[in-house]
Amino acid sequence: MSLGGIFALGGAIIFIMFLIFIALYLLFAFGLYTLGQKQKIENNWLAFIPVAQLYVLGKLIKEIKLQQYVVPNHELVLPGAVLAYMIFSKVPVLGFLTWLASIILTVAAIYYLYKRYKGDKAVVMTVLSVVLPFMGPVYIFNMRNDDPLDAEQKVIV
Repeated sequence: MSLGGIFALGGAIIFIMFLIFIALYLLFAFGLYTLGQKQKIENNWLAFIPVAQLYVLGKLIKEIKLQQYVVPNHELVLPGAVLAYMIFSKVPVLGFLTWLASIILTVAAIYYLYKRYKGDKAVVMTVLSVVLPFMGPVYIFNMRNDDPLDAEQKVIV
């Protein structure tokens, strides 16, 4: 294969991966948007904005509980943790800590969303969403028309 053929193949692979990424992003965003719309969350259109979509995710869940600690204002903490990582990513220790905090909070939020809509399947779905990242957007898109299992805990802003 010639050098030009290798570059063409590499470009085609990158283009296909880009299309898959866009499709998964749209599945995730549309799923969050629809869930937010069903729960009457104001500004659910934020689901289509990369970091702001975590606000909608936070509004959809009742709480984030890490052991005995309940995260206050989790709808603001989730995007805030990601923004903090973006700001401090180049600072050696602080960058790692903000990255770790944002990962833990996001995975916990995804777990609580699955728990709210799928009950006992939440652990398996969360593990699969972490191990196979393309599964998270697929799960959330598939849940878009579901009602929460805890109907009395509907989120209304």
